[in-house]
Amino acid sequence: MLVIKTDYLTDDMYDALTDLVLDVNEADGAKYAVPDDADYYAIAYEDGSSTVTVPEDVDAEKLDPDMMRSVIAIYEMGETHEGMTVIELSAFTGPVFRQRGWFRTLFESIREELSAFAIRFAVYENDINKKVLKCINAVHEHDELMMALTEDAVKKAAALSENMDIEAGIESERVDTEEGSFDEGRVETPYGECFFRVYGENAYVYGILTYDSFLRKGRAYAMLLKLFKYFDDINVSEVTLEVSASNVPAVRLYEKLGFTVVDRLSYYYVVK
Repeated sequence: MLVIKTDYLTDDMYDALTDLVLDVNEADGAKYAVPDDADYYAIAYEDGSSTVTVPEDVDAEKLDPDMMRSVIAIYEMGETHEGMTVIELSAFTGPVFRQRGWFRTLFESIREELSAFAIRFAVYENDINKKVLKCINAVHEHDELMMALTEDAVKKAAALSENMDIEAGIESERVDTEEGSFDEGRVETPYGECFFRVYGENAYVYGILTYDSFLRKGRAYAMLLKLFKYFDDINVSEVTLEVSASNVPAVRLYEKLGFTVVDRLSYYYVVK
């Protein structure tokens, strides 16, 4: 096994990684995105050897993309867990090469480097990855729900806002990146705030906060109705957000607004 550690993907690496992720999604019925924006990668290639080699330097152009077997993409999250900085890992092993030690060997090759961090995995659960996570002493912490609001529901929520006296300010600005442009904005009210990003006709809402003195008084509901009226005005056709499955009041609020669950991700942390 040849293990490559890099912060850069060549075109061949990217294409092979894309094929690998698509194979995993098809085998597992999952919806993982290709991790093309990770801070760092550990990549295992089959080289015909029974030993593990981790060279300091390698000519990426000489790597055979067809020999890529397992990849771990590493993200610096900028948050903490139990006082430790969180590193999130996205891991993929070709379905036909699973349960042959590819992932575990690759993970052990970077484990010491990550020993000062809280290591997190976000996965679509199945029997195979639960078994693998157990082997590396990863413990389930919580599930996150991805919820979506369709165009008809956006329009319905926007209509409801017309009958409510909602004091809210909405600001947004255009952000340009190498991958494309999007609008990033904030909703500010006397009773709470939230943030959003708009990518064409799709919007993502996050950081939804109701101030303590206004909890359970319908203020978050009113604030989001105001935001959805704004989305309707700029022709947004779908809104998504994430929420912890254990946050029952928030889940019920979003369901009241018309959101439905479209995905569930399980979060695991590696226990030292």
